[in-house]
This record gives sequence, structure tokens and C-alpha cells, in this order.
Amino acid sequence: MISLLKAIWHFSKAFIYYKLKGFTPSTGFHSMRQLFVMTNGRFNDWFSFGATTVVGKYRKLKSNNPQGVLGGLSKKQIKDITKGIKNDGYYIFENTLSEETVKELVRFAETTPSRYLVIPEKDEGPTKVGFSQEGVLYDRDNVVAPKYVFQMQQLLENPLLRKLIFDSSLLTVAQSYLGCKPILDLIAMWWSAPFNKKGAAEAAQMYHFDLDRIKFLKFFFYLTDVESETGPFCYVKNSHHRLPKPIREDRRLTDEEVKQYFPADHILELTGKKGTIMAVDTRGLHKGKPLLKGERLIFQLEYCNSYFGVEYPKVNLPATLDDHSTQMFNQYPKVYSRILKKN
Repeated sequence: MISLLKAIWHFSKAFIYYKLKGFTPSTGFHSMRQLFVMTNGRFNDWFSFGATTVVGKYRKLKSNNPQGVLGGLSKKQIKDITKGIKNDGYYIFENTLSEETVKELVRFAETTPSRYLVIPEKDEGPTKVGFSQEGVLYDRDNVVAPKYVFQMQQLLENPLLRKLIFDSSLLTVAQSYLGCKPILDLIAMWWSAPFNKKGAAEAAQMYHFDLDRIKFLKFFFYLTDVESETGPFCYVKNSHHRLPKPIREDRRLTDEEVKQYFPADHILELTGKKGTIMAVDTRGLHKGKPLLKGERLIFQLEYCNSYFGVEYPKVNLPATLDDHSTQMFNQYPKVYSRILKKN
């Protein structure tokens, strides 16, 4: 009880500091994770309920491209999608990226430098994740790491990715699930490659839960065909609600531990063709399965209900924008507050 009250005290002080200064102290981030474990996620649920009440929603999301990548979603479809995520923790959309879009994005990833995961020389268990200082072109014939990541600024400069970043249909689903005005929190893309299971913990290839924010929703876009041997996203259905006490710990979990506490039909490999789009609450247990062959390229967007948590770098709005991106940026400044407009 004393530990719980102490964690609440540290969180409260840090949240007040965040509201005043716009920055989250490290004590706040750590106390948030402690409270998640101590209360089995209930603290996050209570806080998010408050955010829903205080922040509110956009009454109607307007856009000069109302359909977006998910198509023209009816109120019933949005309700069904939200219900699916709330019940299962994930939702796979019927709509997919076009073949031409996927082809162009793969070409972009092949010709744009990325930073590779640095693996410790000795196997000392999970360590702080570190990436190379220099950017390199991904070379599938000379793989030096299991993961290659792109910088957010690089992704924002790409016109096709900007269409997804400023997509109104994704924003609509995010708002419905989060229950309040969403904030675009993270833009990411990375290559994954076979690496004899080295660096599995650092490359997020062991089961874990994400908790960089209080509540959030991620959209994943498969840009390569993903089969069982090419690194599918693995998810434990319903684990975003509550976790069994023996594994309610802030650490990586083995496959054996997960199998011990969850039914086999809840431990899923979410395979899919290139172009597949998924919405996932990664508060639930998940991992990227280590690749046995081939390669995997994924694009990801994350929306949250508050920036409280890990500090990600802000990015600059490109000088030249299409009309739709400009409209969305100007109309929803809170959503895109991580993106800075140059004077």
C-alpha cells in the first residue's frame, strides 16, 4: 500500500510539472509504469476516463479527402472497429494499401539511409536499445543487424507517407478508440531481417507490453508479405485488459511463459499480404517474431491521449505540402502538435 501511494505521489508531481512545463520528468514515466503493474492497468483506465471527460472529442472530423486509406467509414463501421479493438486488442482492416503505393514505399526504404540496431558483443540479456550513429542503406545481402530504423523527419518528407500521416480515416478510428481528441505521437518505419535470434530482446522480438504513454493506439502497415517465417507481428488476444499476476511484471517474457498463462487460440501470428493495415493496442502482450528467412518492412503511426511519458523528438513540417496535408495540419493543431511549422 505504501509503495502504491508513493508511486501515485511521484506520478502526480510529475504530471503537474508536465502540465506546467510540457516535459515529463523521468520519475513520472517510471511511476506510470509502476502504477500500471501495481493496479493491473486500472490506473491507466481511470486516468483515460478522466481525459475523455476533460479533453472531449472533435464533433466532426472534416477533410477534403473524407474517405482516406480506410475508405468511407460509416458510423456503424467505426463503432464495429472500435468494439473489435476493445474486445480483442487489435483489428485487421479490409482495405489495404495499393500495390503501387507499397512498391514506391519499398523503393524509398531501399534508397534511404537507416540506422541499424547495435548488438552487444556479449550476450548479457536485455540492454538499453542503441542504434548506429551513421545511416546506412539496408543491404539484404549483407545484413549486420536484426533491425534498421528510419528517422521521423525522413518519413515526414515522403509524400506518400504524408498521405497516411495526415489521413482523416485513421484519425477517426483513433479518436473513437481513445475516446478523446487524439494526438499523433510517433511515426516509424523499420526493416527486420534474420539474425540468428541475436538481439531479440532489444529488437522487440520477445513478448512485452508498450507503455510510453497512458493510452494509445498504433496502426501497422505491412509493406512486404508477412508469413510465419518472415516475422509476423504476434499478439496475445485480450491481454490488453488484465494480465495474470505471475507475469504482471515490467520485463520481457519468453514464449513458454506466455503459453503457460494464455490459451493457445489467443496467441496469434498476424500474417498478411503486403499492404495489410492493422490497428493494435500494444498495451497487450506482443512481439515481432524473429525472422527465419526473407525480410519485413513495416510503417507505423501511433496516436495517444496525452504526451505524458517518453520524450520523442519533434519534427519539422516540410516546406512544400499538398492541399490535404496543409488543411489537416491547420485544422487540427493539437493532433499534429509534435510537428513544428517553420517561420
